[in-house]
Amino acid sequence: MERLNAWNTYDLAAQDACMTFAEGYKSFLDAGKTERECVDYFVEEAEKNGYIELGRAIAEGKELKAGDCVYSVWMNKSMVLFRIGEKPFEEGMNILGAHIDSPRLDVKQNPLYEDGGNPLLRRDKKIPVCDTSSGPSRCRGQKERGDHPRKYR
Repeated sequence: MERLNAWNTYDLAAQDACMTFAEGYKSFLDAGKTERECVDYFVEEAEKNGYIELGRAIAEGKELKAGDCVYSVWMNKSMVLFRIGEKPFEEGMNILGAHIDSPRLDVKQNPLYEDGGNPLLRRDKKIPVCDTSSGPSRCRGQKERGDHPRKYR
Protein backbone atom coordinates (compact mmCIF):
# COMPACT_ATOMS: atom_id res chain seq x y z
CA MET A 1 0.00 0.00 0.00
CA GLU A 2 1.45 3.31 -1.07
CA ARG A 3 1.18 6.23 1.36
CA LEU A 4 0.10 9.42 -0.34
CA ASN A 5 1.79 12.72 0.39
CA ALA A 6 -0.87 15.37 1.03
CA TRP A 7 1.32 18.06 -0.54
CA ASN A 8 1.10 16.28 -3.89
CA THR A 9 -2.70 16.40 -3.77
CA TYR A 10 -2.78 20.23 -3.53
CA ASP A 11 -3.22 22.38 -6.60
CA LEU A 12 -0.87 25.35 -7.09
CA ALA A 13 -3.24 27.80 -5.39
CA ALA A 14 -3.48 25.62 -2.28
CA GLN A 15 0.32 25.17 -2.20
CA ASP A 16 0.77 28.92 -2.48
CA ALA A 17 -1.73 29.53 0.34
CA CYS A 18 0.07 26.94 2.49
CA MET A 19 3.46 28.58 1.89
CA THR A 20 2.05 32.05 2.62
CA PHE A 21 0.64 30.79 5.91
CA ALA A 22 3.98 29.12 6.77
CA GLU A 23 5.92 32.34 6.14
CA GLY A 24 3.57 34.23 8.47
CA TYR A 25 3.94 31.54 11.10
CA LYS A 26 7.75 31.67 10.83
CA SER A 27 7.58 35.45 11.34
CA PHE A 28 5.47 34.90 14.45
CA LEU A 29 8.00 32.35 15.78
CA ASP A 30 10.78 34.88 15.21
CA ALA A 31 8.86 37.57 17.09
CA GLY A 32 7.65 35.40 19.99
CA LYS A 33 10.36 33.21 21.48
CA THR A 34 9.24 33.88 25.07
CA GLU A 35 5.88 34.41 26.73
CA ARG A 36 6.66 38.12 27.13
CA GLU A 37 7.57 38.55 23.47
CA CYS A 38 4.37 36.73 22.48
CA VAL A 39 2.32 39.09 24.63
CA ASP A 40 4.09 42.09 23.09
CA TYR A 41 3.28 40.71 19.63
CA PHE A 42 -0.38 40.11 20.58
CA VAL A 43 -0.74 43.63 22.03
CA GLU A 44 0.60 45.12 18.80
CA GLU A 45 -1.78 42.99 16.70
CA ALA A 46 -4.75 43.76 18.99
CA GLU A 47 -4.14 47.49 18.75
CA LYS A 48 -3.87 47.24 14.95
CA ASN A 49 -7.33 45.65 15.04
CA GLY A 50 -8.98 48.34 17.15
CA TYR A 51 -8.50 47.02 20.69
CA ILE A 52 -7.60 49.48 23.44
CA GLU A 53 -6.00 48.74 26.79
CA LEU A 54 -8.66 48.43 29.52
CA GLY A 55 -6.71 50.52 32.05
CA ARG A 56 -6.38 53.33 29.51
CA ALA A 57 -10.12 53.18 28.76
CA ILE A 58 -10.90 53.44 32.48
CA ALA A 59 -8.41 56.31 32.99
CA GLU A 60 -10.01 58.22 30.10
CA GLY A 61 -13.46 57.62 31.60
CA LYS A 62 -14.63 55.80 28.47
CA GLU A 63 -17.96 54.03 28.87
CA LEU A 64 -17.82 50.68 27.09
CA LYS A 65 -20.67 49.87 24.75
CA ALA A 66 -21.59 46.96 22.50
CA GLY A 67 -18.91 46.28 19.94
CA ASP A 68 -16.04 47.89 21.88
CA CYS A 69 -12.86 45.85 22.08
CA VAL A 70 -10.51 46.05 25.07
CA TYR A 71 -7.58 44.04 26.39
CA SER A 72 -5.60 43.72 29.59
CA VAL A 73 -2.10 42.35 30.22
CA TRP A 74 -0.93 40.74 33.46
CA MET A 75 2.80 40.85 34.28
CA ASN A 76 3.51 40.92 30.54
CA LYS A 77 3.07 37.13 30.55
CA SER A 78 -0.66 36.74 29.94
CA MET A 79 -3.36 38.65 28.18
CA VAL A 80 -7.14 38.75 27.96
CA LEU A 81 -9.17 40.33 25.18
CA PHE A 82 -12.81 41.33 25.43
CA ARG A 83 -15.39 42.29 22.83
CA ILE A 84 -18.36 43.85 24.55
CA GLY A 85 -21.60 42.13 23.56
CA GLU A 86 -25.10 43.46 23.11
CA LYS A 87 -26.82 41.45 25.86
CA PRO A 88 -26.47 42.29 29.56
CA PHE A 89 -23.57 40.64 31.38
CA GLU A 90 -26.06 38.92 33.68
CA GLU A 91 -27.20 36.78 30.73
CA GLY A 92 -23.73 35.31 30.42
CA MET A 93 -20.75 35.52 28.13
CA ASN A 94 -18.77 33.39 25.72
CA ILE A 95 -15.21 32.54 26.71
CA LEU A 96 -12.46 31.28 24.42
CA GLY A 97 -9.22 30.32 26.17
CA ALA A 98 -5.69 29.65 24.99
CA HIS A 99 -2.21 29.60 26.46
CA ILE A 100 1.29 30.48 25.33
CA ASP A 101 3.93 27.78 25.05
CA SER A 102 7.54 28.75 24.46
CA PRO A 103 9.32 25.45 23.90
CA ARG A 104 12.89 25.23 25.11
CA LEU A 105 15.40 22.88 26.64
CA ASP A 106 17.49 24.30 29.48
CA VAL A 107 20.49 22.34 30.79
CA LYS A 108 23.35 22.90 33.23
CA GLN A 109 26.67 24.44 32.17
CA ASN A 110 28.36 21.02 31.80
CA PRO A 111 25.26 19.02 30.94
CA LEU A 112 26.53 15.88 29.26
CA TYR A 113 26.94 12.70 31.30
CA GLU A 114 26.57 8.99 30.67
CA ASP A 115 24.34 6.51 32.43
CA GLY A 116 23.93 2.92 31.30
CA GLY A 117 25.74 3.66 28.05
CA ASN A 118 23.29 6.44 27.16
CA PRO A 119 24.31 10.10 26.81
CA LEU A 120 22.10 12.30 28.99
CA LEU A 121 21.80 16.02 29.77
CA ARG A 122 21.46 17.60 33.20
CA ARG A 123 18.63 20.15 33.20
CA ASP A 124 18.87 23.71 34.41
CA LYS A 125 16.16 26.34 34.15
CA LYS A 126 18.50 29.27 33.44
CA ILE A 127 20.81 28.13 30.63
CA PRO A 128 19.46 27.31 27.15
CA VAL A 129 20.90 24.69 24.82
CA CYS A 130 21.93 25.95 21.40
CA ASP A 131 23.31 24.18 18.37
CA THR A 132 26.03 26.64 17.41
CA SER A 133 27.62 24.37 14.81
CA SER A 134 25.69 26.19 12.06
CA GLY A 135 26.06 29.63 13.58
CA PRO A 136 24.00 31.51 16.17
CA SER A 137 20.80 31.46 14.11
CA ARG A 138 20.39 27.74 14.89
CA CYS A 139 19.88 28.39 18.61
CA ARG A 140 16.69 26.77 19.88
CA GLY A 141 17.05 28.04 23.45
CA GLN A 142 15.76 31.29 24.84
CA LYS A 143 16.39 33.67 27.68
CA GLU A 144 13.87 35.87 29.45
CA ARG A 145 16.13 38.91 28.83
CA GLY A 146 15.42 38.51 25.14
CA ASP A 147 19.06 38.28 24.00
CA HIS A 148 18.56 35.26 21.78
CA PRO A 149 18.90 34.89 18.02
CA ARG A 150 16.08 36.48 16.05
CA LYS A 151 15.74 34.21 13.04
CA TYR A 152 13.99 30.87 12.69
CA ARG A 153 15.01 28.77 9.71
